[in-house]
Amino acid sequence: MMSTIRNDLMTVYQNVIPKKGMVMDSKMINYWSSAIQKNEKNIQDFERFLLKSNDYMNAVKAVFIDYYSELLSYNSEETHKLYQELVNHYEGKTISAEQIRNFIINSSIFQKEYNEIIQRLFEAIHDETPSETDIQHLINNFRNSTDYDMDKLKEDISNIKNKNNIVDVSSSTDTFHISTENKQLNSTTISSKNVLDIIDNFETIFGRDMNVREYILYMPDLLDVDSDKLVAYIESLKKTYHHVFDSVKTMISSYLKQNITEQEFIKEYLSRISQEDFISSLEATIIDSDEYKTKMCQRINSLYQKMYDQPLTSNDELYIFSKIKNKKYSLDDENMNDELVHLKEENDDIIQHIFDVFISTFEREPDKIELYQYIDIYREKLNDESFEYIDEIITQQLYDSLEYHDVIKRKIKTIYSDIKKISILPSMIYTILHKVIEHPDKKMIDKHITDVVVSL
Repeated sequence: MMSTIRNDLMTVYQNVIPKKGMVMDSKMINYWSSAIQKNEKNIQDFERFLLKSNDYMNAVKAVFIDYYSELLSYNSEETHKLYQELVNHYEGKTISAEQIRNFIINSSIFQKEYNEIIQRLFEAIHDETPSETDIQHLINNFRNSTDYDMDKLKEDISNIKNKNNIVDVSSSTDTFHISTENKQLNSTTISSKNVLDIIDNFETIFGRDMNVREYILYMPDLLDVDSDKLVAYIESLKKTYHHVFDSVKTMISSYLKQNITEQEFIKEYLSRISQEDFISSLEATIIDSDEYKTKMCQRINSLYQKMYDQPLTSNDELYIFSKIKNKKYSLDDENMNDELVHLKEENDDIIQHIFDVFISTFEREPDKIELYQYIDIYREKLNDESFEYIDEIITQQLYDSLEYHDVIKRKIKTIYSDIKKISILPSMIYTILHKVIEHPDKKMIDKHITDVVVSL
């Protein structure tokens, strides 16, 4: 029954959350499984909860930013405005990744930007202005196909007219390739803005073909640069580009042990590299990712096993991961060993204190569930309080429990029998219990019981 409920919950989660690969939190699974089993909640309640959850909103925003960055030039004000329109439009409803993409490509922002993109690409390829019919046809190609991308756009523009194009666009690549013949054309055959010279200078300085996304991002500004300043401007672009590219490569390698190619970088991140907080924002995104969590947990488990020849408990794993995540450690950070040593020492101290408290109060050792429960309490409070203070808090909690009443009743039976040499009546147990249970000094409970028994 419970396993069926858990499977149903995970199915709903995967259907509602639009970003693939997100994993449902174990605490969420446990809470909702228990609530549904007890008939306190149902699956429909869970779906309504998800639509208002941080998991859902974070996933929607992540998918939105992914598509927006791939399809449009990032503009913080316009991007935020369109995202809010999306959230308002689908408020209280599930939204898929495909619906998010469709919302973006049917927006006025998309229409405006792609009108300009298509005109620039068309003029570069055909050296003339496209008709409104051609522009709308090409924009609609994006709207009618989820896999329509910039490569297909270049191919379609090239195929609109059967002529020798200034720019030879290959459908198998994501770059502009300028043929030797076309590079030698008289300047009168190219646009007044001299797009060909700009592309030629860009490719000479960068040492490679110009990517279509670079064309979209850089060409509007490049067209406004005076010809005598063009080379210096492109060299400045290259310096910034390589600084950010190298930073992103290092970050992804350090945090995820992955390599990123230049083409992947251009496709995923080029439109955002001018943002002031791009690097810090990307770092935060990576550290918040499920992939980082999975790889880091594997790493700390492996280290801990080697150091202590025992695995981490699931509680310890989540606890140490949260500390490592807050400190933004990479997978090979040399400080992780120190963190694990500190964890082991702290754990040993906490467990010893829990055992001491339980044995002195309940006259038994804590079970595993109690141990995990009170380890979490000690960890939460140790940042601000001493062990001795927390011991007192936990001891008082145990004093207030029903089990402590059972401990006292056992003591009453033993002490009464030792003193009176007879077994105590049940009613007498509760009479003595009521007299001693409220005494403020619980550590002297044996003496209090003895005093009451002697007085009877």
